[in-house]
Amino acid sequence: MVRLEEVRDADAAQQQRRGARMEDDSSSVNDSDWESSSEPSDDSDDEYLSNEKSLGVYREPLSSRIAALADIVPPSTRRSISSAASKAYGVASLGGRFAGKAMWVVATTALLVGLPYSLAVEDEARFVQQEREFQQQQSGAQMLGGTVGQPQGQGQQGGGGQGGEIRPPGF
Repeated sequence: MVRLEEVRDADAAQQQRRGARMEDDSSSVNDSDWESSSEPSDDSDDEYLSNEKSLGVYREPLSSRIAALADIVPPSTRRSISSAASKAYGVASLGGRFAGKAMWVVATTALLVGLPYSLAVEDEARFVQQEREFQQQQSGAQMLGGTVGQPQGQGQQGGGGQGGEIRPPGF
């Protein structure tokens, strides 16, 4: 079973004593004035801000509020959080450096090896295309009237006694 116990803070007790003294000293301010001045009005935010300043309540930046949390967290916990954060930063920076170097290696390899290789492949494809065109021209000329490179009078069966055999030009 859980037992709740109220723990009084010394600063809170002092503030309550100061508040009691201020109520005794300022008889011109009654409870209804206090309640209406601390509530924000719907009319304007400027009035609300002026009431906050007159009451001694100021807006704090988020950074100062977070800095104030350092007093709440025990030193051992702060050290463990700090060491975990520094380890995470170290791992992330090491991973970033490794990834950057790997990208550099891949990019330079692609430029130094891949580009000349792709150009060579393109040249080879161009040569193959030229050979195909040349063969198509030869076959077209043979269909029209004879073999390429032979005089028209001889035909395909002339020369050398090899009847019916097709010879490439120059043989």
